[in-house]
Amino acid sequence: MHPTTTFLACLATFLPLISAHGTLTEIRGANGVNMNGLSIPANSRNKNSIANTAIIRDSEIKSGRASPLGRTSGGGAVTAASALQAFSRAAGAGAGNAATLPTAADDGTVTVIYHQVNGDGAGPLDAAIDGTSGGTQANAFKTAQILQNVPGNNGRSSASNKDFTVKVKMPAGMTCDGTVGGVQNVCIVRVRNPAGPFGGAAAFTQSAKSRKRAEEFRKARRSEVAFTA
Repeated sequence: MHPTTTFLACLATFLPLISAHGTLTEIRGANGVNMNGLSIPANSRNKNSIANTAIIRDSEIKSGRASPLGRTSGGGAVTAASALQAFSRAAGAGAGNAATLPTAADDGTVTVIYHQVNGDGAGPLDAAIDGTSGGTQANAFKTAQILQNVPGNNGRSSASNKDFTVKVKMPAGMTCDGTVGGVQNVCIVRVRNPAGPFGGAAAFTQSAKSRKRAEEFRKARRSEVAFTA
């Protein structure tokens, strides 16, 4: 094969990996507190940069190349600890204080912003929430319902450089019990599209009403099981 032909064939193979881009840039708490996505450095001049896109492939998570939050081309495996520590310091919160984190709404709805850079960064997204491990254990993530999604067909659409509001519902009965970077009562929400998969994750906690509702749901379920046993 001619060298030029070989080069073009290789380029065609890797082009989707280079151009496809969509990432979770921000979580917007029901308490009015907003926070960058976990793949977005606190000092990033452009949080929509391709370098901040999380590549979240199950095969790479299993092999250890990526964390359950994925990896970025700019920073490697994504972790939540350093982001939460920096956020807590900036907010003037003491160690272990989750009060300054964004919260889910009282009904357990989480609102995040997903930025689609080009046609290969589209939806529909899937979502999962980790209520226990702070994003460190793949099996801690539980499938979550998306109430408001990103349009697209198999990760592709005509949209580009556009923000989409995504709303994710916590699984019934889930409580935020993770500890991350010394901060307690943390949940991690993760979204990804079919094309890469590309996406990102964010940290949040629950309002008192949301937690009470989840605990009451679990108590009712235990009572049902005991009654039918």
